[in-house]
Amino acid sequence: MTPNCAGANALGHVARLRNVRRLRARSAMKAVLFALSGLGVCLSATAADRINQTTAVIPGRSIGLVQLGDELRTVEERYGSTSFEDTVMGGHAWKMWRLKHGGSFEVSCLRPDTYIHRVNQIRTTSPRFSTASGLRVGGSLAEFRRAYRNLQLLPDEAYRPELHRARLTVCDAVASGVAFEFQEGTCTAIIVHQPKDTVRADIIGGHFSYESK
Repeated sequence: MTPNCAGANALGHVARLRNVRRLRARSAMKAVLFALSGLGVCLSATAADRINQTTAVIPGRSIGLVQLGDELRTVEERYGSTSFEDTVMGGHAWKMWRLKHGGSFEVSCLRPDTYIHRVNQIRTTSPRFSTASGLRVGGSLAEFRRAYRNLQLLPDEAYRPELHRARLTVCDAVASGVAFEFQEGTCTAIIVHQPKDTVRADIIGGHFSYESK
């Protein structure tokens, strides 16, 4: 083999190595981009899940970030200082927040161990919160009846007399752990409570009764 041929073969070999390296680099870059795109999808889904959780009504469990059984102090950490609050003998406490986007958010708490107040019921008048099927404040009674075949109309004596004058109607899906307030066939509030326990009278219509003022 002449020197010229040997040199040409060497150059060809170097060129082939460079091509191989380029192909490998491109493949590695594609793999990285694919992984990043997948990570982006995961991050987006996680963010969406977090947003959905903040506005979800889950019967028998939670409204927004607050769950039944939560310590009252953790609720205050999430929502900040309250608009109104009340505590009575026997360890019962109520807290209410006026929401910037309209409506209110209220918790009724008991102190089962004499030390720590825990959320027993959650009430909201804000249309921002909704169930998985899209039910929210502002919906019609007919919509709620279609979604909850077990809705029970509570008798008048189940809540305060002044609410009767406001023509408030309360329907409770006791087994599911969620009740709804209606005025003239339109939902005005959603209350989440323990499944199989009827909604408590002291939170119906709002404990603070500022809703109608």
